[in-house]
Amino acid sequence: MFNPNYSLFSLSSSGATYYPNPKSHIFGGDHLNYFKFVGRIIGKAIFDECLLECYFVKALYKIISGEELSIKDLEDFDNEYYNNLKWCLENDVACLMTTMSVEQDYYGKIEEIELVPGGKTIALTNDNKWTYVEKIAHFRLYKSTAQ
Repeated sequence: MFNPNYSLFSLSSSGATYYPNPKSHIFGGDHLNYFKFVGRIIGKAIFDECLLECYFVKALYKIISGEELSIKDLEDFDNEYYNNLKWCLENDVACLMTTMSVEQDYYGKIEEIELVPGGKTIALTNDNKWTYVEKIAHFRLYKSTAQ
């Protein structure tokens, strides 16, 4: 179930925890049924007090329990991405020349997703970098896998 080659789950940057793969829908329309099945297997294991050798990133547990996500949750999921966003908060971002949008690569098909309405036309500045970091962290942790 957790083999990354099946595209249901991705390994975190540490290689020790799993997170739902945002690209899981590409390999067939039944991905939600597979996630439902995996959830039932995990639920049954918990009910029967069986240990499973699978661990999820902290952000997934927070989503399941209804807790609010923060940029800090991205550190466990993708440490390099977290450090890049932290750099944005600590430095002048004018040199990046980017907008309030993010590009996603879906196996060769690049899609630009606006983080805020009209984000493709809003330049990233030092005044809006906090909003940018919050929105992009929320997108990476929640919106990309919300389905």
